[in-house]
Amino acid sequence: MMMNRWRLGATAVGLALLASLWVIAHPAASAAGVQLQTATLNPTPEPEHSLKGYAGQRGLWVGAAVDLTALLNEPDYRDLLVREYHMLTPENAFKLRELSSAPGVYDFSGADALVDFAQANGLKIRATPLIWYQGLPKWLQDVTLPHEEAITLMRRHIHTLMGRYRGQIYAWDVVNEAVSIDGNGLRQESVWLQSVGADYIPLAFRFAREADPDALLFYSDYNADDLDPKANTVYELVKGLLADGVPLDGVALHMHLRLGALPDWNAVAQNIQRLNALGLQVQISELDVRIQDAEGTLEERLNQQAQVYGQVFALCLAAEQCSGITTWGFTDRHSWIPEFTGNPDAALPFDADLQPKPAYFAMLDALRE
Repeated sequence: MMMNRWRLGATAVGLALLASLWVIAHPAASAAGVQLQTATLNPTPEPEHSLKGYAGQRGLWVGAAVDLTALLNEPDYRDLLVREYHMLTPENAFKLRELSSAPGVYDFSGADALVDFAQANGLKIRATPLIWYQGLPKWLQDVTLPHEEAITLMRRHIHTLMGRYRGQIYAWDVVNEAVSIDGNGLRQESVWLQSVGADYIPLAFRFAREADPDALLFYSDYNADDLDPKANTVYELVKGLLADGVPLDGVALHMHLRLGALPDWNAVAQNIQRLNALGLQVQISELDVRIQDAEGTLEERLNQQAQVYGQVFALCLAAEQCSGITTWGFTDRHSWIPEFTGNPDAALPFDADLQPKPAYFAMLDALRE
């Protein structure tokens, strides 16, 4: 639960530091004249008139995934993030693919810039992912490593990344999407499963606790929201980890939703309840709501979308221990969905002009109730 009062607004010093870090880390960008423009923030609204203001009153962390390029180049994007959110998640900057071009070689310039921005503006960081079957650099794709070599590599990566930011990251998704789509066991295509075996999951959590004893450690997955086979497998997985003494603090539910295929909300509430009963907190870590394939006018679909956002917030607030909600992005200007699906969409609470949509007001209403 939240007790600290965070500084509001981006400081000129913090933004200047971010700009200097970017130029130092990327001299080619400096030569090309690519620099972070210092933003002038609009007057910060009273806390009760923002998502983070209302969420703070309810003891809930509210965050958004952040596009690093947008953060570096768009002052209005930065302004809105700082105004509305307590917390950010690096959308891609902490993925191994972005960090390591060769074994043992790391480029932390992008991750450092993001962390510096968060600290300069009083934002918590919820980082993802440490160990994932995707998001891998070319040198780690389509390989099977010797068992001990894979364990050494995994431990070294976790200690390198978490060690660099020890004490600066609020929570980590330690293992991401380990369960197969149909819930029938673990993902067989994972290089970690192929090289280490199923023990890679408890090992990753133990390495993470070694690297930063104070960070919250989560298991993270999608399509595990309700009581379907995959959700049941995730439940049994984390229950088994706890029984074996594995350091695990919570489960992160992704919740990439579509208007035409919404979950059973009662089942979602029951799933959160049973995870809480294990002593785990739950966070909604990748929330968005697609409207492209739904029926109705745009206005009708946006209103339906708003109802879904409000429902998710209401469910989390009603749970015994649902401690945070992160939307996967916050503006339709920067969303993973069009590239992923090949279709335009409008899945986030602010439109491409950074104006609030009905979803934003539904989130506020849920927090005010």
